Amino acid sequence: MPLDPTIWNPSLTGPAGADGRTIHTVSGVPSDLIGEDYDYAIDPLAWVIYGPKVGGVWPAGSALTGPAGTNGTNGIPGARGLKGDPGAAGAAGTAGTVIHSGLSAPTVDIGVDGDYFFNLTTADFYGPKTAGLWGVSVSLKGDTGATGPKGDLVPEFRVDSGWVQWKYTIDVAWNNLITVAALTGPAGAAGIDGTNGVVAAVVAGTNISVDATDPANPVISFSPPATVPYDMGFFVSGIQPANKTIFKFTFTRNVGFPDDFAGSDLHAGVAATSSFVYTVKKNGSDIGTITVAPAGTSGTFATTGGATSFVADDVLELVTQVTADATLADVSITLSGTRDF
Repeated sequence: MPLDPTIWNPSLTGPAGADGRTIHTVSGVPSDLIGEDYDYAIDPLAWVIYGPKVGGVWPAGSALTGPAGTNGTNGIPGARGLKGDPGAAGAAGTAGTVIHSGLSAPTVDIGVDGDYFFNLTTADFYGPKTAGLWGVSVSLKGDTGATGPKGDLVPEFRVDSGWVQWKYTIDVAWNNLITVAALTGPAGAAGIDGTNGVVAAVVAGTNISVDATDPANPVISFSPPATVPYDMGFFVSGIQPANKTIFKFTFTRNVGFPDDFAGSDLHAGVAATSSFVYTVKKNGSDIGTITVAPAGTSGTFATTGGATSFVADDVLELVTQVTADATLADVSITLSGTRDF
């Protein structure tokens, strides 16, 4: 039977269909060089779709995600868990160090190894205790400082409550010297006015004089002495060190010392075993010595060139001998001199 062309025939091939559209994958806005008209592009990270491309240009993208949903309702809290069993006890800590104290040196029955001890009476510090023994202490008390020079004794005068009064500038209280009335001279001869007397050297030994020629305005004067005493004292605690400067002083005024430092003094709390010599220096040069004899507690002073003097900025030093003495200790030394007023 012949085929009817109006009826479908699977062996017949129709015309080619139009090209399908392409969906491209991009990151960000697609370049116009990508794809053909009517294609689409998707950015899978931002969830944005672009297309269809028209006239060679990609339109603005459209979000594929909707707005964020509302938060869900909180769930019901779970039941409280059972209490756990107590943990095991930790290991005992290492014993700490103890600082003991007392009014005398510690005995071996006080404290344990590693402890310390402070003597409240002598300010000596012991420790750490080792092998059951306290060992040698360290003194926490510093050496006694040197005695400062005496201050200037400058007198002051005033007239108050009918008295001529005086005091040194370092004092507070005023001392009555003489009444103003006593400064008036004897009356002249009858009919003739007498001249007022003059009182001088009112206080013996003070170089103070009062001129009362005009009783209403007495003139008080003071003639300072040429020199005044100037003593320098200091103390060195404990065993005397070897080859060490134990005293150093810079002068601020003119001070002189007589031959062999006459009037000076040394006293030791513990006597020397052997002879011990201190060297006195002026600006680094030797000018004298102080010698303590064996078993002695006092000193012999000597100068190498007779009397010596110091001016402002000169430096005096005392230096111990090179070899220490086994017992000489707690030494006080006073150098006696004079200074210009």
